[in-house]
Amino acid sequence: MRGSLRIGVWAFVCLCASSVTACKLGQSKKEEADRQKSEDAVGIARAKTTLQTVASLEATVKSLPASKKGSLKTSPLKGSTDRFGYRNYDVLFLQDLAHPPSSPTVRILPEGKLGNCQDEVDGHKSNKYVGRTSCDDVTYVIVLRPGTVRKALLSGADSYTPGAVDADAFVFDLSNGKLLGGGHVSAKTPPSATINPSTAESDLETMLGDAVDKALIDELEVATK
Repeated sequence: MRGSLRIGVWAFVCLCASSVTACKLGQSKKEEADRQKSEDAVGIARAKTTLQTVASLEATVKSLPASKKGSLKTSPLKGSTDRFGYRNYDVLFLQDLAHPPSSPTVRILPEGKLGNCQDEVDGHKSNKYVGRTSCDDVTYVIVLRPGTVRKALLSGADSYTPGAVDADAFVFDLSNGKLLGGGHVSAKTPPSATINPSTAESDLETMLGDAVDKALIDELEVATK
């Protein structure tokens, strides 16, 4: 009888200890979730400030005179000759500043960081990391004020029309919205190309994006690895 009583007491003690452990575990998970939620809120608030700065550049760029090569005295831009490589900047067309889109006018870089950031702020995507958004990966923005934007086209099986972008390019520091300088870019896809009709749209977009990217790297003296 006494043995049974001891077993019963130990079972009760173990059950209580288990309940306390489970309670502490549940509390710990809640505290971690609350911490992440708080940090995400801070990151979103920071992103909103960045996007407000980006939107405010529209009026500035519209009023600027034509940009000339060499007006960017010391380029702070860092990037890669690999289209998928690291960049400390993003590229937006003037008409996309108010609300950076996930599908830009011309996809110059494979990942539009400011477009992704806008989606994160709008709730269409989750934050990149706890307390961080894609806006945190962008230090500078190149704004293109186009004179010409013509997408490359494939009509029928073999009628190819080259694409072209001719634009003033202005570089801004996103920490304060300051204009650092700029230049002028003129880029075209090849006069002739062999295109697979089944992947024509994405291939032609990539061709034009690559051409603009290379022109920007050269014109704005992007430090590449």
